[in-house]
Amino acid sequence: MTFRQFKEWLAEIFFQFTPNQIKAIFVLTISVFAISYLTHDPDGLFYKEFHADSSFIKEYQAFVNQLEPKQDKPYLNRLDRYIIRRYDTIQLFPFDPNTANKATLIKLGFTNKQATTLLNYRRKGGHFYTKDDLRKLYGIRYMQYKILRPYIQLPDSLVNNYRHDYAYKQAEHAAHSPEQLFPFDPNTISKDSLQLLGFTERQANAIIKARKKGWHFRTKKDFAKLYVVSEEKFSQLEQYITLPDSMSYKKKHETKSTPAPSTPIELNTASEETLQKALDIKPWIAKRIINYRNALGGFYTKEQLKEVYGFPRSKYKQISHLINVDTTKIAKINIQSASFSELVHHPYIDSKLASWIIRRRRKGKLHSPADLAKDKELDPYERRILLHYLQF
Repeated sequence: MTFRQFKEWLAEIFFQFTPNQIKAIFVLTISVFAISYLTHDPDGLFYKEFHADSSFIKEYQAFVNQLEPKQDKPYLNRLDRYIIRRYDTIQLFPFDPNTANKATLIKLGFTNKQATTLLNYRRKGGHFYTKDDLRKLYGIRYMQYKILRPYIQLPDSLVNNYRHDYAYKQAEHAAHSPEQLFPFDPNTISKDSLQLLGFTERQANAIIKARKKGWHFRTKKDFAKLYVVSEEKFSQLEQYITLPDSMSYKKKHETKSTPAPSTPIELNTASEETLQKALDIKPWIAKRIINYRNALGGFYTKEQLKEVYGFPRSKYKQISHLINVDTTKIAKINIQSASFSELVHHPYIDSKLASWIIRRRRKGKLHSPADLAKDKELDPYERRILLHYLQF
């Protein structure tokens, strides 16, 4: 590009600005050059060297050296500070949370609610094995646990497995509770008698609970299968258990004492004891049969036994020939006067079916069993069942 071309190009650009813009560019250019010159200041017209007072710097440094660093303290909220102040007025003493009563816990700074929670936990079978177990209890604050921890008479951790630790607990309980050994039947012994034999309250409750669920001890070794009965405890009590050593003797004894019935039993009138002995079933199964029979109003077929919760199907095949059903013993529901609550109480009638019955009854369409067959809304299976339990 020649000088002439550059001049024309510069003029072309320059004349595109307005007069005010040209003035502004000129002022800006002058200002830039002025600022650049003043900041450079080679002759020191605007800069004077500052000499600091050395005595002030020495005093400042001495003051800083005297300052001590602030120690870091853990954050304590208002409740933690309250707990610390409260325990400053309490004289603590060693305790075992597995045996301490409510009054002892109150003396140790537990609130009434905390003490009740701990006792309820123990009453339901809970047990503290280590010191940290108390920290897991609902309602115990960490600051409170931290203060009480040195006074808890429990190990810091479990070094052995659960079985050995449980045996240790039994031995510890035995050292503090004198035992009275005597012959007993684990199928009938009471909770108090179990505790006299050296079992803890929690262990006695577990044995009673197992019996209520249908656990039956046939031999001595059956009693040892409970998880609360350690090997050491069983070896100590084995000679006092009034049960046979093996099933061979027990089976002979049962064959002589409970022979099979010669005639079938009537399912709608048989008692709980009759069902248990005649059908050779467990007491809890016989009780459920009675409860289901009462809810139905009676059985119309022996196959309804399969509907009883927990009744084994294999057992039905073995005892079906020993059962007879009298349908005249069924307590029927009066369809003309039964209320909604009476209808839904029946196992075969839900709220939808009960509403249908009341709706048809109000319209005058339920006077005989034939009226059930006319209605197309009713399922044929439901119709067949209702005929056994409804009275027109």
